[in-house]
Amino acid sequence: MKIIFRANGRCASAAVEPSGQPVTAGSRGIVTEFELSEDYAGLVVYAVFRSQTATRDVLLSEDFGPAVVPWEVLARPSLTFDVGVVGKNGDGDIVIPTIWATVGRVVPGAEASGIEPADPSADIGTQIVEQARESAQQAEDAAILSESWAAGGTGTRLGEDEDNAKYYAKLAEQQASEGGWIRFYIDEQGYLHYVKTPNTEISFYLRGGYLYASIGGNAG
Repeated sequence: MKIIFRANGRCASAAVEPSGQPVTAGSRGIVTEFELSEDYAGLVVYAVFRSQTATRDVLLSEDFGPAVVPWEVLARPSLTFDVGVVGKNGDGDIVIPTIWATVGRVVPGAEASGIEPADPSADIGTQIVEQARESAQQAEDAAILSESWAAGGTGTRLGEDEDNAKYYAKLAEQQASEGGWIRFYIDEQGYLHYVKTPNTEISFYLRGGYLYASIGGNAG
C-alpha cells in the first residue's frame, strides 16, 4: 500500500491506495507520494506526519520524491493519521503551509513477539546534512563520468580510454592527415586563402571566366 498526497497551494488531500486498505499500528515502510502544485517550485519542502502518539518531519528531495512514513507515527493505534507539507524559502521562512490532510485512523494491528526495536527516525538537521552529502556525491560522480567521456583515464567505464571525445578527435585528426584535407577561408580584407596538408595536391585553372580547383590524391 501507499499514500498519495496532493497539494494545490494550501489545500491538500490524502488517500490510501489501494482504496480501503487500513493503516495498521506497527506498520513500517509505508511510502507517501507527493503531487504538489507550482506554488512549491524552488522551495524547500518538508512533509509532516502526525498521529495522536507522535509527529515527525521529513525533508523531501528537490523533485518532491516519495518519503517513508516515520515508524513512530504508526507505532500505536490512533483516532487520526494526518499528513501536511510546509514550503520554506532559502532563509528558512515558511511560505506555504498546507492544511492537514487526514489519511484515516491507525487501527490496531497484530503484534509479534521478538521484534527488535527500530532506531529513531532521523531529525531534520541530520536529514539536511545527508541530503547535502548525497547531492555532493552525485555532483562528484557526474564530474567523473564527464571526464570519462571527455578524455578517459578514470577507470569508471569499460574501454573508456578508446571511447571518449579526446580519442575520437585524435583518431579523426590522424585519418584526416593520412587522407589529406584542404579548407578555404576569406579574411577580413576579402582575400581568399586555403590551408592544406602536405600530402594534398591542388591546382587552379580558368575556364569560361570561372575559377576551378582540382584536388588530386596524395602527393606521395
